[in-house]
Amino acid sequence: MGKYKTDIGRNYIAGIFSSARIFHLTSAKVASEFNALLNRLPKRSNTREHRGYLRGCYDTHVDQLYKDNLEFCYISEEHGIVSTYKKSERYYEKRGMQVSELTNLPNGFYWIGTDKPWFNDEVQKSYDPKDWNKPISEKTPSENTD
Repeated sequence: MGKYKTDIGRNYIAGIFSSARIFHLTSAKVASEFNALLNRLPKRSNTREHRGYLRGCYDTHVDQLYKDNLEFCYISEEHGIVSTYKKSERYYEKRGMQVSELTNLPNGFYWIGTDKPWFNDEVQKSYDPKDWNKPISEKTPSENTD
């Protein structure tokens, strides 16, 4: 695994997550972009080690999003999107709710300060995880070109 190949992949992944932060993309869109990168790898660099390295880079960026840019929220018809994070503007107690009122409400991760989901039930329905763990041998010939 050459330094040049890993730098290109790592930089491409950083670009995906930079765009995700700017445009508040969903997890499905980000995963789709990452899968497209994996499917475009030339045969000679499409090794298990290289794919594993790139998945590690991807996972690191996802972890950073959860730490810095996302908050777990519930959707209430009466109160709108309410957060479980005390520092959030939309913290459920600030909206006069009790934790017991949240248990059966739809929920998911949302970009902090927006009503745009990172991952929720609607995003999950649109999620297309095909090819995520698809072995190289199952790809079409056009996906294995150098």
